[in-house]
Amino acid sequence: MITAAQIRAARGLLDWKRHQLSKASGVPHSTIADYERGRTSSMLTENAGKLITAFATEGVEFVDASAQHGSGVHWKDEQSEREAAIKSASRVKTARS
Repeated sequence: MITAAQIRAARGLLDWKRHQLSKASGVPHSTIADYERGRTSSMLTENAGKLITAFATEGVEFVDASAQHGSGVHWKDEQSEREAAIKSASRVKTARS
């Protein structure tokens, strides 16, 4: 199961607000907010799957905890990271206009 910290980290990689994740995944904004804020300690498997799919579409992968490291997120590959950087820069440029 993905953690609230992983969701926040994945949103951070993409520079996404909760409403953007909600739109991309189909998971209600309130469900995402409650889970991230610790108001609920579990998430339906269906909703977790939708979040994982939305992030995977953008090139973000979840990493399970192991004996060597804790759970986390990372870019699937360098191409995904570059594409996200271009999208983010474009949003900043548009916001300034």
